[in-house]
Amino acid sequence: MTNFCSLGSETHVWIFSTRGFGQCEVTEVYDSVLNLHEKKRADRLSGEDSKKQFIVSRYFLKSVLSSYVGCFPREVSIAPGRNNKPILLKQYETQPIFFNLSHSEEKCALVIGKQDALGIDIENSEKERRFNSLSKRYFSSSEHKSIVKLAPREKRERFYRLWTLKEAYAKASGNSLAISLGKTSFSFDEENIKFEREGEHRHLSRKCCFLALHGITGFKVSLAVVTDDTKDVSDLGFKSFEFGPHDQHKAMTFKFASIVN
Repeated sequence: MTNFCSLGSETHVWIFSTRGFGQCEVTEVYDSVLNLHEKKRADRLSGEDSKKQFIVSRYFLKSVLSSYVGCFPREVSIAPGRNNKPILLKQYETQPIFFNLSHSEEKCALVIGKQDALGIDIENSEKERRFNSLSKRYFSSSEHKSIVKLAPREKRERFYRLWTLKEAYAKASGNSLAISLGKTSFSFDEENIKFEREGEHRHLSRKCCFLALHGITGFKVSLAVVTDDTKDVSDLGFKSFEFGPHDQHKAMTFKFASIVN
């Protein structure tokens, strides 16, 4: 990717699909973009689908990041940071940026910003599960009650929206998913998201901003930004983009519902 992207005060969301990549393109990416460590990771994966997903999602990640730091995709170095959350090993002296990546089947979602506590989650929302029993086990009492009363389609939609919000918060805050499932409670409508911490987490002072992205057929995507109490997350701006094969990308219009705590 040759275009240089600037964040300014914004946070950017990128959506990507691995579906358009054939075996020849996967092999080319493996040879030209992945470093030795990444190739070893890919080689250890069992199953061609898992291997393809890792290779192509890594291409997506490194290509997009390269457009912000001003280098070639193969030069982007990623390493585990705090809580094993991936970080840029080298900031290339351009603009300090942080990121978080999520994938579900052929879709990937990436958030990039200047806040280090970023989290994003994407889930295939067409999968049928035992939503009543899962929500009773993992969600708050109010969340469970909001699910069981719904018709099947609405039940599925609400479950995956709640799950992605909790997963995004877990990744942004550095908590385990188990803690975020049991110690947070969300409620929402088409325009607003309300968030509460429960138990010993109730009095934490860090501010949170949550966004729900609408318009990605068959998938739910949620984003969380967590800051300390000296920063005003209400000033954050957000843009979303779609990234395609051959380094093509375009701005996308999604509907965001958000709340600041």
